[in-house]
Amino acid sequence: IIITVPVALLQTGMIAFTPDLGVEKHQAIHSFASRAATKLLFTFSRRIWAPEITFLCHDGICCRWWTPQHHILDPNRPTPIACYVTDRRAEYIDSLSEEAARQLALRELSELLGLNFEFVNGHCTGMIRVSWARDPLALGGYASLAAGRAWAREILARPLGPLFFAGEATAHHSNIQTVHGAYDSGVRAASECSATLCASARNPRKSIPSRL
Repeated sequence: IIITVPVALLQTGMIAFTPDLGVEKHQAIHSFASRAATKLLFTFSRRIWAPEITFLCHDGICCRWWTPQHHILDPNRPTPIACYVTDRRAEYIDSLSEEAARQLALRELSELLGLNFEFVNGHCTGMIRVSWARDPLALGGYASLAAGRAWAREILARPLGPLFFAGEATAHHSNIQTVHGAYDSGVRAASECSATLCASARNPRKSIPSRL
């Protein structure tokens, strides 16, 4: 069984393990703090930024932007642009209404592009807000550790009987707090699981240790 549940859900005890995961695994799980992460995805009637723009950033609230379809060259095709914020910035965005979040983001985007707000607002055709902190099955966008707690990622990642653990919180060997790290951890967990199953098939007398 490969466990990919966000560490914030493991902390709640929503999922019960019988027998228990053990002291070491619980210490690792409760070493993490889950941080807010929010994405604002806007669609525009046409591209209103220069075609070479792929990433924008500044020190405002809506601080990071990128163009998911920058490879599409047709300037008149409806096109999206995405804003991604984390931690306190995300908490602030989450506290706003949909319209207030839209207005704030478009005003800051206007400043970044050097364009008039009315012009940018007039070409915007929609917005979707994704708040991982408000998702009851996520409870946060990524897991962070205080200084001196890096050991928790490796402990959380260790297999335990028939249980194999993946997710960005376990990515001690890769890019932590990212989708890339989550993907790499999934490959690692699948490889561990496969190796265990293959070893069991070669030696039927030595079955996979059971904890469920």
